[in-house]
Amino acid sequence: MKFLKIFYDATKVFSASTHVTIHSAFHQLSTIHNELKLSILDSDPIMSAMGRGMKLKYDKYWGNIMNMNELIYFGVILDPCYKMRFLEFEFPDMYNNQPDVGKDLLFKVKEKLFKMFDWYVAAHGQQNRNRPSSSGSSGGAVVGSNVSAEQPTRMARSVAFKSYLKESCSIDQKSELEKYLDEANMDGDEKFDLLLWWKQNSPRFPVLSSMGRDIFATPVSTVASESAFSTGGRVLDTFRSCLNPEMAEALICTQNWLMPSFSKVKEMNVQEEFENSEKIVTGIIL
Repeated sequence: MKFLKIFYDATKVFSASTHVTIHSAFHQLSTIHNELKLSILDSDPIMSAMGRGMKLKYDKYWGNIMNMNELIYFGVILDPCYKMRFLEFEFPDMYNNQPDVGKDLLFKVKEKLFKMFDWYVAAHGQQNRNRPSSSGSSGGAVVGSNVSAEQPTRMARSVAFKSYLKESCSIDQKSELEKYLDEANMDGDEKFDLLLWWKQNSPRFPVLSSMGRDIFATPVSTVASESAFSTGGRVLDTFRSCLNPEMAEALICTQNWLMPSFSKVKEMNVQEEFENSEKIVTGIIL
């Protein structure tokens, strides 16, 4: 029950539709990945066999990490409580027997993240860049007929120095994404509101907040958990909508209990068994 509860919790997270889910998807996947590795090494043969079977299913959908949608990682990175540091901490643990895989994956995630951010800068950041600077008219107003020839030279040097400072600052200035990643992680708890944090910090990260708004709007799964795992919808159809809970439970449980018997019957060659029995009966009568 403790082992299966992990999948129950992950299903609840993946199928939620009233709040953000993509920032917590990788947490569930990493937990499942590590627990499956431990279950395979379990001394209990039942747990070990179940772990191997479930690992095959896991690898079918999530095993090829290089083909995984990077938005699952971006959701964690844009959570100020975890950021990129969580992936740097988790990848070596998940792929402890394949250290190069973890390093390559981390490099790929960083590369795609900055590439996506650059696209948002080009799409949304044009209005914040290349704004005309407000130049004062003091240079022409100060110079008069009684001003010495040295003063304009000093003013020109001062303007040139300010221009030099602007250029050097623009070269050394970090992007919004780099500033966000360099800041310390938030000490979040269960009451931490991710969307509220980004709303309050959107003036500091205007482009990054637009990027996060689109990422957080992406659901982890578009399939309801009942449709994927439950047979109740096939029992309680439009013609059986008046069944009471006890009868519905009896039908679903009976179907589950009889399923192994149905599979055994299908594997048997019923026609061959019937012909053999008929020959025996005929021989006895003769």
